[in-house]
Amino acid sequence: MEHNIKIKLTSRRTEIGEALLRSLFDAVLGEEAENVLFTEGNGKGEEVSEDTIEMNTEGVLRMREGRVEIAYEESELTGMEGASTIVSFDPADPTLVTMMRGGTVSTALIFEPHRRHICAYHTPYMPFEICVLAHKVDNRLLQEGVLELDYMVELRGAQAERTKFRMDIRTMEGEDPLPRPEVMMD
Repeated sequence: MEHNIKIKLTSRRTEIGEALLRSLFDAVLGEEAENVLFTEGNGKGEEVSEDTIEMNTEGVLRMREGRVEIAYEESELTGMEGASTIVSFDPADPTLVTMMRGGTVSTALIFEPHRRHICAYHTPYMPFEICVLAHKVDNRLLQEGVLELDYMVELRGAQAERTKFRMDIRTMEGEDPLPRPEVMMD
């Protein structure tokens, strides 16, 4: 089953200042880490840079090997022109989301609420490890066409950023409506 879809992506990235950053690689996660890592602003008068990107594109929603996949091409807006992205999840566990990129950069990022995942990020220059910690995974893609992720990414103590990502999907004019979750699990 495959549906042509329109996708609206909104991504708000905030660089995390050194005074606020506790290494996600080394952090013992608990309530204290959650409160420090996901507070709004830094509360220490430290400057942070914020960047918001909005992109509209077309893609495909399909069911493959028991997983829902949404595939689309990146653009120069995201800084990953020439890369393709697949967001996937099992409809039985929609809070575990994987984002795979291939092309000019390649990676597989795993988003699971309050779980830390070490992922590899391959660039034309060199590969490196990143740590991903999701605070929120709100996946209503099959019910309402919305996926919201609130997560942090750290590049081994050198740089960290918090991203609030939103994906809105809808079928193209003339296409069948999005499948209901119970249909996708059959």
